[in-house]
Amino acid sequence: MRAAALVLAIFGAACAVQAGPRQPEAQLFAAHDCCGRLLQSEIAKVGEMRSGRRTFRIYSLWFVNPQSLHGMRRIALTEGNEFRGSYIISSSAMPVVQNGIVKFVCDNGAACESDDFAIKDGKLPSELWVDGEVHQLENTI
Repeated sequence: MRAAALVLAIFGAACAVQAGPRQPEAQLFAAHDCCGRLLQSEIAKVGEMRSGRRTFRIYSLWFVNPQSLHGMRRIALTEGNEFRGSYIISSSAMPVVQNGIVKFVCDNGAACESDDFAIKDGKLPSELWVDGEVHQLENTI
């Protein structure tokens, strides 16, 4: 019985990371999936940020193209049940929320050379500089 519970727990944890119909975030992102990436993406909630009375949820999305095996990372933002946009970021950068600001940590554990990401007056910045690359705010995942 314990072995069955352990297998179920491991299977459930693995499924929670993959995009699927049971994951509310996946349903929210589905309307903004221009290129069929959602089913090949891992979604992880990074944290929440406030801007005035508004609360934004921050997610890291990792997509691997099944044919080419090339990967792409995005940070995506939602507010309530609304998708607010996403930015491509370096695949070696991991977003973390600290004191209401998103910072980026590179593979070596050190801070990436990048802008800290903050939302001012409820408006997302039009572009984001992370690990030497500038990317535009997009309405897609």
